[in-house]
Amino acid sequence: MLKLVLLLLFSLNLGGEKMEVLQHKTLKRVIDPVVVSATDIPFAAAKIKLIRVFSCNKGKVVPIPFQVDEKKDGKYILPEGPYPQKGDGLFNDEDELVFMAEDTGDRCDRGDGWYELEVGDPVDGGKGWVYVKIDPSLPLSDKKYIEYLPEKHRIETTRYFLQFNTEHPIFFDILGIKKEAGGSGKNNIDRMKIRFSAKLIGGFITINKTEEDFETKLISYHAGPVRVVRLTKNWQTLFWKIPSPAAEIVTIFYRDSFEFPVIVDLPFDVGMFLRKVSFRVSVDMLSSAGKRIFYNSNNTSPVEVDGYASKKSTSLDPSNFSWMANAGTGEMPAGWFNRIIWSAPGNPSIDVNLYFKDDLSHSDPPEGEPGEHCDIGYTIKGLESVKKGKIFIKSIMYWFPRFSIEEVRKYMDILDNHLSVKINFKGGEK
Repeated sequence: MLKLVLLLLFSLNLGGEKMEVLQHKTLKRVIDPVVVSATDIPFAAAKIKLIRVFSCNKGKVVPIPFQVDEKKDGKYILPEGPYPQKGDGLFNDEDELVFMAEDTGDRCDRGDGWYELEVGDPVDGGKGWVYVKIDPSLPLSDKKYIEYLPEKHRIETTRYFLQFNTEHPIFFDILGIKKEAGGSGKNNIDRMKIRFSAKLIGGFITINKTEEDFETKLISYHAGPVRVVRLTKNWQTLFWKIPSPAAEIVTIFYRDSFEFPVIVDLPFDVGMFLRKVSFRVSVDMLSSAGKRIFYNSNNTSPVEVDGYASKKSTSLDPSNFSWMANAGTGEMPAGWFNRIIWSAPGNPSIDVNLYFKDDLSHSDPPEGEPGEHCDIGYTIKGLESVKKGKIFIKSIMYWFPRFSIEEVRKYMDILDNHLSVKINFKGGEK
């Protein structure tokens, strides 16, 4: 009943008639999130709870999923979790308004008091529009793309599900694509692996650290209808009883993607104490995932992965790369496109190289299922030359229903040619 009343009020606010379509939507991009900073939208510090966002489809104006994440001094202010932070409730500072490109619509003739956000694709000139009004009498969308279950460390979207390890929630050991999104609906991975090895100067002591040596604490999060922003604090003991500096890591999850940053914080020049240093992050799949197809930016021809194809790795170019793809086969071709971004200030010689291992007979503990099946990721070797400081590596995973080498640009453009936003108000550009 309440929903019907809100819809009635909504119709009255628009005069009870359809809006005139001025331009039809030409924006083709679907999986891109649109993130607009408060510094770019003149809402005059509007109360967040009063903001409403709509699209216009064939003249009919409908509410779309959106959320506002408060942010200040480069950090998110997250209101949920063990250590929640309280924002001021106003859309100001660096706060972010977020919605999906797919939810943009036509350009319509709107009345006074509406903000028009024109979303543009710099690649092909496509455009789509959304409309914003500060009016609590207008309805919110009841559509939700994502859900976070903190007690299980689990993310559920309309495309995929992901769950972090219960004892060590820095890494995930459940990841699958839902049946309605072209996957099996089952978990396909053994675990995410984080491996560090080195020898102390003198060579008498070897250090081996894994994902299970990390300590992780959930600090806070914000779970909205469009994305989940999750803040954790992570640390581990390097050797003896010397802990690494605690790193705060923000992971962000959307309906079609998630980003997983790794920060290697080095409190000293590595070469002063260590040699033969290696660091690796990869995702090892279960043998039940079946035959897979691998590609990356240096190896664009398909490589079959079936648990017995380790010899093929010798023909792969392992050098610094920008993306890789892990596709299914047969009736379940869905998979993941993985974008790799990294920086190492003060260490320009660092390279992030391909790690590829497909050999079920090769043990790589700790692991749930013995052997490596389509264990793919990145590795950094020669870290003994690295100076004190941080190395930032961000892995962004995009779900796809079917992979085509011709579509690589679509995923790369999300960051390389990100969508633009132009704001108009009462017919005048702002």
